[in-house]
Formats: sequence, C-alpha cells, structure tokens
Amino acid sequence: MSDKGEHPRIVLVRHANAKNRAPGLPDIDRPLTGKGVRVFEALLPQAVAHLNGQRLALWTSHALRARQTAELLAQALAINDMETHDWIYDGDWAQLEAARKAPR
Repeated sequence: MSDKGEHPRIVLVRHANAKNRAPGLPDIDRPLTGKGVRVFEALLPQAVAHLNGQRLALWTSHALRARQTAELLAQALAINDMETHDWIYDGDWAQLEAARKAPR
C-alpha cells in the first residue's frame, strides 16, 4: 500500500436494503434486512478487488443500516475504524467539501 502522505481515498457508504418504515420504528433505527446483507456480501469481492491496497477512509451516516453496511465493508477490507457524519444522513452535501478538505 502506498502511504506517502497523500490523503486517503474517501469511501462514502450509504446502505444496503433496509427494513421498511414502520410505526414505532424511527427511520434512524431501521436495520438491514437479511436480503440486504446477502446482496451486499455478494458485492464485497468486487469492492475489495477495487479498493484493496489503497489508503482509505470509510465515512457513513449514524443510521443503523448505514453503519451495518459500512461495518461489512470495513471487515472485508480489514479496516479497523470508520467515521460517522450526521451530514450524510441529513443529505447536507455542502458539508462533504468542508470535511474532505479538513486536515486528517
């Protein structure tokens, strides 16, 4: 892996298929479905082949389903941590540029 001080490649992780909205289940707490996990796991070999060996920063929202998806990707890439950002869940993409330029 090249690590000559360059910035890491930012990987924004949204989510795989999640449980439908339901009364009493806040949107933020919707988990992945079994199908969502299986479909995403089937895509992991391609993602690993594309991303492996690069200096990466995994960013996701604080929504349960997004964290679950990012954790699957992090495990496949042997990455120990990821960052959660409220602005990803909120869709405040103007914050992406500021976060991307912030010192790491």
